[in-house]
Amino acid sequence: KGIDDLVVITHSNGGNVTYIFYHMVFPYPDDPLNQANPNDPADRNNFYGPFFSTPHGIFDGQVQSNSYSSWAHDIDGMVTLDSPFELTIKAQGQPQGGILTITASVKQTVAISASDLKIYFVAVENTNYTGRNGVKNNINVMRKMFPGSSGKSLSISLNQALDINQDVTIDSNWNTSNLGFVVFIQDNKNKMVYQSAYMSYNSLVTDVEETGNTIPLSFTLNQNYPNPFNPTTTISFTIPNVETGHASSLQHVVLTVYDILGNEVATLANEYKPAGNYSVKFNANGLSSGLYFYKLTAGNFVEAKKMLLLK
Repeated sequence: KGIDDLVVITHSNGGNVTYIFYHMVFPYPDDPLNQANPNDPADRNNFYGPFFSTPHGIFDGQVQSNSYSSWAHDIDGMVTLDSPFELTIKAQGQPQGGILTITASVKQTVAISASDLKIYFVAVENTNYTGRNGVKNNINVMRKMFPGSSGKSLSISLNQALDINQDVTIDSNWNTSNLGFVVFIQDNKNKMVYQSAYMSYNSLVTDVEETGNTIPLSFTLNQNYPNPFNPTTTISFTIPNVETGHASSLQHVVLTVYDILGNEVATLANEYKPAGNYSVKFNANGLSSGLYFYKLTAGNFVEAKKMLLLK
């Protein structure tokens, strides 16, 4: 499922949703996050509102009350629902000339009534800009929407699978170490967000690779190797064949890296995977020496381990 959200949400199901921090109203002259691209935030503001104050939470396209205490409960309910779409995204190789092609693989698994389906490609960045509200760690700030804020029309039918390509231009002012891409499917009539996926720019050099051909019997998160490391290490994990009762046997796999303060520094995987053995290479170039944690969330399985970066 997807969240269009104007604030960072941290709770037990935070790793099971995708969110975007639009940074869209009150564009103060000293706000570089909005001034770098005022048009896309303004368009999304008009799409949902318009609003004249922040923050506002928008879950599955529905504007929430400003009673933040209820948001965690609402999100917990959202993640129990199956989506009518499967969505995975990938980008092959390194961008050439500052242009990256992202491929979104979409399959409709449940019939729905939607008259104006769109698919959106969004570049997002984790920033440490301190705004007037005192917030410093801004996660998944929207940098730009592709091909624009109106998205691309999506025509698909039950059991049909499509690959949709979108060229993304990498701005030289973006910090690629903190850059990611969110793709989401939305009905522009009722504003429902049906499905979303996230991919970090770093995943272009840390693709999750399947290893071996045996089907594991249980979830496993292995210790990274080498450990300590500088600057690359490999993290491996296994996903068993679990009967979920859903239309698809795929598991939503999220592999994230945190620093000692609990700040997320990298997302190495955020996609649906079948049962199998997997490994991913993590490149910590640009990070300081110290203790880090990596956490795997897949279905009801959650496990974290420590790793040490020595430079």
